Amino acid sequence: MHVIAFVSLEHFYAQVRLQLLTSNLQPPTWFLHDAGVVLDTSLGAELRGVAVGMGLSEARTMLAGDGHIEAWAPEPYRQAQERWLDLLSTFCDAIEPAGQHAAYADLTGHPNPEATAVQILAFLRERLGLEVR
Repeated sequence: MHVIAFVSLEHFYAQVRLQLLTSNLQPPTWFLHDAGVVLDTSLGAELRGVAVGMGLSEARTMLAGDGHIEAWAPEPYRQAQERWLDLLSTFCDAIEPAGQHAAYADLTGHPNPEATAVQILAFLRERLGLEVR
């Protein structure tokens, strides 16, 4: 039997963006989109109703012209992706990225894969400061 865990980091892109910019340049309402769908949001945009998975036109309407909308590009997030995948690799050898914020991890070789999954969540939360699903 194979045991595959799907690991996803919430607000991965927003955290990386905050690290790249100084706080006085950070707009209070911001979201990142790709292919017409919201990938991530700042807290300010989230409080105004913008949600991950929402269509671009609906999200724009929620901001009503007040905020920053950014198209996703892989390069600004590549180093952060490598960092969190390296952390994940301490638990398993077979990892398949599913975007820069998510990956599938093969836990088949662990004697107790469920306990390992719980350890992975706690470990990544502690190291990255993000909510991990």
